[in-house]
Amino acid sequence: AAPRLGVERPVNLSDADAGSTLGFNPRSTLPLKQQRLLLPIAQARTGILYALERYRTLVLVGETGSGKSTQVPQYLHEGGWTQGGRVVLCTQPRRVAAITVASRVAQEMGCTLGRQVGYAVRFDSRVDEGGTRTAIKFVTDGLLLRETLYDPLLSAYSVIMLDEAHERSMYTDVLLGLLKKVRKRRPELRIIISSATADAEAFRDFFETHTHKTGGQARDTHDATIISIMGRQHAVDVLYLEKPARNYLRAAVETVISIVQGEGRGDILVFLPGMEEIDQAVATTKEHLGALGRGVEDAVLVLPLYASLPQHLQMKALGPAPRHVERKVLFATNIAETSLTIDGVRFIVDTGFVKLPVYDVRTGFESLVTTPVSRASAAQRAGRAGRTGPGKCFRLYTEEAFTKLTPHTLPEVQRSNLAWMILQLKALGIDEVMSFDFISQPSAEAMMRGLELLYALGALDDRCRLTPELGEKMAEFPVEPRLAKVLLASFDFHCTEEALTVVALLQVQNLWTSPKGRESRGLQEESMSDLARREGDHLTLLHIYREWEEAGRSTEWCTEHFLNPRSLARAREIRGQLRKYLERYK
Repeated sequence: AAPRLGVERPVNLSDADAGSTLGFNPRSTLPLKQQRLLLPIAQARTGILYALERYRTLVLVGETGSGKSTQVPQYLHEGGWTQGGRVVLCTQPRRVAAITVASRVAQEMGCTLGRQVGYAVRFDSRVDEGGTRTAIKFVTDGLLLRETLYDPLLSAYSVIMLDEAHERSMYTDVLLGLLKKVRKRRPELRIIISSATADAEAFRDFFETHTHKTGGQARDTHDATIISIMGRQHAVDVLYLEKPARNYLRAAVETVISIVQGEGRGDILVFLPGMEEIDQAVATTKEHLGALGRGVEDAVLVLPLYASLPQHLQMKALGPAPRHVERKVLFATNIAETSLTIDGVRFIVDTGFVKLPVYDVRTGFESLVTTPVSRASAAQRAGRAGRTGPGKCFRLYTEEAFTKLTPHTLPEVQRSNLAWMILQLKALGIDEVMSFDFISQPSAEAMMRGLELLYALGALDDRCRLTPELGEKMAEFPVEPRLAKVLLASFDFHCTEEALTVVALLQVQNLWTSPKGRESRGLQEESMSDLARREGDHLTLLHIYREWEEAGRSTEWCTEHFLNPRSLARAREIRGQLRKYLERYK
């Protein structure tokens, strides 16, 4: 039986139509022009263009799927912000999102991807530097941060849009501080900060006013404003547990079975912390559905959804279900909170947990920690149910526990290893990193540990300046400082080819596939022990790559050894890119 639930009054949450970052678009049969006009953001087009003429910074607040990512760059292009060879730039927190949004915008504009509309992500780029020249460019926020090394004033861009800024990644926070500096030198630059949650005041206040003198008197000039995009409102019934659940995973599965048996039509979205929990929940749910009978099992499609899942499986989870399927059940990580547009979801099961990378300053280790969500994240999750009609959100914790949650998720810059960020700031000529203007200031202890690590690696000298022979070179590599040092030091130890392979494999996720059933798990353990090397994980990775190359990069060999061929192929691409960086130094 499902856990007993106490009913809370309905909460109105904004509905956001489909058609944004990733997901199934129910209006795909309509002409593209008509699809664009039906998006909630279409009503704000004139206001957005007017605000950019009057203000230098615009904070755009709207639910995921309202059309911010795909439409605003097109509005700017149509409004003349790309004339004279200027470029409109839009950042995304994830590489998949940057590529997918660029593809969608190119489709809507009727042009070839890589020409008028392009993208650039780590180890992959489709941008036209000559000829028609790319007018709208999508990049990851990390790549834009690296681009500031070569063009500190970002002179090629007329408008820079930071999308999904509410996720508060380290790259986003650093870019906010850098753009505030750039804006002083380039008053004509326009900045758009796009957020799905109502923390817009913090972004506006960060850029809000500057003081200037007119007629001998100091006056404040307002140069930042907020525009909210409203969609249709649908009520979402939020239900809480009367008593805390002993096992949130079991409670989530029981709640799903209860919804399947007792609620009306509509897909179910379950939020779980990570991949392992999701795989376990998918298997357990399928077992429970099988016990209910063949008819129920065939009518319900159970699927996983997380970032490291291959793209074709992600699209299977996001796309329409087969005709014989009455209901989809998606078990997802927090990637489904804001980055994905999912249509047809009427029921949310929120376990109240999320996995976040946390850096322990005392030990110097970074690990994924399962932690309670914030109230803002909980509201985002509930909002997934109110998009196409009234929905229900089952929160697997008490109402009292909800009131004790933190208002917002701790920004990444306050819980991460800061060595890479410090290295980039030093390379930009910002030596006083301790006084850099962050929207959320990291701890002094974390900054000191980052400086100590860079000094130990030889990237900084005794005066805390970048060393030209090592530090400046390390800053150019798109990998963390320790791995950049490995690559550069490999010359001295005559193991550059091996170092390239190991570092490339450390950049990919999901190298091993997840076997189904006890027999398959046993076979996988045998395969892993055969491929393993006593010298450690890194030489095991090197051995796997060499064996794969000797097998002719065979997919059959990967299947036999429970390895993911896509991950190995991706590692090979990354290896080629890293090799080009090393070739600069002969």
